[in-house]
Formats: sequence, structure tokens, C-alpha cells
Amino acid sequence: MSNHRRLNVCASLLLLLTLFPLRAAAQMDLRFNGYVQDMPIYQRFDPDLAALFNTSEDQFLNLTRLRLRPVLHLDNNNSLHLEYEVLTLAGSEQAAFNGELTTPRRQAVDLMWQPVEEEHLTLRHFIDRLFYKANGAFGQLVLGRQRVSLGSGRIWNPTDVFNPVNPAAFTKIEKDGADALTFKTYFGNFTDLLLVVNAENEFNNYNAAARFRTNVATYDLAMLAGRADKRLILGGDLAGNLFTAGLRAEALYSLYDEGRGEDFLSFIVGADYQFNESFYGLIEYHFNGAGAADPADYNLAALLNGDLLNLGRHYLALQGSWQAHPLFAVSAAFLGNLTDGSGFVTLVGQYSLSNEASLGVGLLLAAGGRDGLAVDEYRLIPSSAYLDFQVFF
Repeated sequence: MSNHRRLNVCASLLLLLTLFPLRAAAQMDLRFNGYVQDMPIYQRFDPDLAALFNTSEDQFLNLTRLRLRPVLHLDNNNSLHLEYEVLTLAGSEQAAFNGELTTPRRQAVDLMWQPVEEEHLTLRHFIDRLFYKANGAFGQLVLGRQRVSLGSGRIWNPTDVFNPVNPAAFTKIEKDGADALTFKTYFGNFTDLLLVVNAENEFNNYNAAARFRTNVATYDLAMLAGRADKRLILGGDLAGNLFTAGLRAEALYSLYDEGRGEDFLSFIVGADYQFNESFYGLIEYHFNGAGAADPADYNLAALLNGDLLNLGRHYLALQGSWQAHPLFAVSAAFLGNLTDGSGFVTLVGQYSLSNEASLGVGLLLAAGGRDGLAVDEYRLIPSSAYLDFQVFF
């Protein structure tokens, strides 16, 4: 898309503000915040896969992002939100599998620019959020590039068809924005209806969903119906307490409506528990009906294109955290693909330098379940060690 057309689209979004009654301009309030993050990363790829993809086993990267988040409050009920990011990735060579450089799927307008794309340096800047929000007696209306968050799972979200994130992407902070119109109306303190219409691919494709949420006893319940990726979807989720533990479940049934494949079911079930003020634990199982029951049938191209988040059928995640000190926390996690036996372990320590700054150190160790050139899912990701320095303003 040309720069001229991009500017026209942005101007059109701003002009839509004139459709809504605003109070006096003197009541406008501009608020500004953001953050800077720097991540030096060492990565080691599986030797066999490095040879197959003609890349080095050992790679050094440095990921730096600046994110600016101004919010213009037009009055008490209307606001305009922008999140703009500048991202640089410097490395010993082009990273073979880097999720930071993939193209978001749920966007209709290309608001991403990449002025530098060289072997050892990539510079990208983009608009990740640009939306207008109106609150009133009718409910809440949000128009533009936004986050649409669905589901109750902690690691996986089968019902989140608009902003899914691969749990192996440790450098990701925010979910990619989706170009959408969302409308939420309330029927009570714990009951609401959310309608979502999402445009993508220069308005050539559309996805839509309706989610009804309510509360029964100690459980939040939701039902979902819609159409995404040219297939009908039906699903739901719940979150509540099982004695003193937290219980979550989520399911999505996908029906192909254009003869493009088989129907499938995906779901998660998980529990978490706060043992005391310092220790927290979580377990979650994921059945991925879109994946393959046999590793020989893995659709690697769909994974690399972002059409799939996971290749296999059965997954398990274990996670724990320890607040060792008011300023220092440690977390550890295991995530395994039970279909092929691959998995990875993460260990992260986070120290609060001040109210506005933190320093983290992380380790990710990945391994395949089979020998040779077998395509085990988590064998594809490199083992990594990194620092994570963040400053908020």
C-alpha cells in the first residue's frame, strides 16, 4: 500500500470523530506514556537444523524497542488512542525464525514501514494501536486498530481468533493490533455482549464474532459464535474457583464452510493455586485439533506463515513463580509437545530497579524428542539466554 493511501486511511479514521458529539475542546486532556526495552540475546540452534537452513549454530542478537502511547481524552466519554513503536534488530546474521519480524494477520491497512533491512540490521516502525473509544449509556464502542482479547486460558487461548500469541515468543510484550469495530453492551454488573467485526488483507477478508458473558455462582461463563478464516466457529470458556484453586476451561469448535478441510475441536483445561503470598503454581493442558496427530503430517509452512500457532495435538504447560523479595521475583516454566516429545524450559529472574525501571535475566532451553532431522516443533526454536532492560515513562 502506498504512503499516500496509508495517510488517507489514517485521516479517515480521525474524521470519524465528527460523527460523535464532543464537549468543549477546553476539556480535552492529553496523556502520554510509553517504554524503552533493550534485549541482548544469545541463541543456539540445533546443529542439524542449522545445517539444513544454512545458518550458524550460534547467533547474537540485540532487540531494542521504543513504544509511545499517547491518549487524547476528548471528554469524559470519548478518547483517541495511539501506540507507535520503533523496533531495531541487530544480529550476527539474519535470524532464521524471529517472530518479531512476522507480518500481523488481522490488519486491513499496512501501517508498517521498514526503512532498513540489511543482513545484520533491521529497522522497523509501525502503528500497533490507533482507535477511537466511546463510552455511554449504550455501552462501549471501539473503532480502529485495537487489542481484542478473548478466552480464559493462561498459556493458550483457542477462542482468541483475533489476537493469538505463540507462548514460545518470549520477546513479545503486546499482542498485535487487529483492525476492528467492537461494540460491548452491558446487561448487568457481570453480564455483557461483545460484537466484533475484523477486516484484514486490505479489506478483502472479514472475520466476525459475538461473545455473551455472564456469571453463575462463582464462575464467569462465556459463549462465542462467529466466522473466522472462512470457517464457522462455536465456543465458550469459563473461569472460577475449585475449592481454593482457580479453574479455567476454554473450547472452540471450527466448521469449515467452504469445503476446505475437516472440522476440528480445540480446548484447554487448567488450574492455578496461590500457595502463599510468595509461591504461585499453574498447570494447563491444551488439545489442538488443528494440529497433526502424527509428526510426519506437520504443516510447517502454515506455522511459519502464522496460520498455525502449534503443530501437534497434545500440549502440557507447568509454571511456577516465587516472590523472593519485594523487588525480586523468579519464575520457571515447562512447555511440552506431547505429540513429538519436544519441549522447552524457561527460567526468568526480574529485579525492580525503581518504580520506572526493571532488569531481567532469562534462559530458554529447547530440545527435540527425536534424533536426526526429525521436525520436532520445539526443536525449531533456538535455546536462548538474554537480558531484558525496561524503562517506563
